[in-house]
Amino acid sequence: MSGDNDIADKCGLDADRLLVIENLLDTTIKTFSDFEDVAVTAKDILDCERINSVFVAICHDAICTSSPTTFLWIYCTMSIVFVLGMFIILFRGALLPPVPIDGLYENVYSNEQEDGRSGAGQKDDEI
Repeated sequence: MSGDNDIADKCGLDADRLLVIENLLDTTIKTFSDFEDVAVTAKDILDCERINSVFVAICHDAICTSSPTTFLWIYCTMSIVFVLGMFIILFRGALLPPVPIDGLYENVYSNEQEDGRSGAGQKDDEI
């Protein structure tokens, strides 16, 4: 009992408070012991060959069969998107006529060539 008094003196606790803490610790130990028993029981149930084979089959199917097929489809789809995107970018200029912006495409249009206007002359006049 002298050990209890030393702790009580140093921590400022009385004997009743130490008994409450001791009871709480005993309850916690019992709860963890019960949890361990439940975990062992669950492990024993899952060790059954019928259930274990089902889990192995599901995991094997998901990891070894479905995942590679899924990654193959993702790779093929992204490759097709990439190739079609490159076609869109490359052929966009051939499909749409050029648009003159601030005189950048002068003498390209037939009406400018027929009028006899020169792009260089216009640039000199504007400066």
